[in-house]
Amino acid sequence: LKNAIRQGKLINQALKEGKDLKDLPPMPSAPVQDDRVPCPHCGRRFNEDVAERHIPRCKDIRAKPKRLVSKRPTYGGVGRRGSRR
Repeated sequence: LKNAIRQGKLINQALKEGKDLKDLPPMPSAPVQDDRVPCPHCGRRFNEDVAERHIPRCKDIRAKPKRLVSKRPTYGGVGRRGSRR
């Protein structure tokens, strides 16, 4: 959050001075710390306590979904009623 605020101040200062934003240094990315435990059966990640309960149950599940898919058709980007007015 602090880095985002600093970057915002740099952008505002550059805009006031009429500088090109391309000349600004890139915003440093914050390291992401993920200490969750991955399930060896389904690949999902859990907190340690939850993983202890999930992993034994997950190994016995036979019908594991490969990935979540929306069951609603999109109709080519048009809503349910089409373009009727």
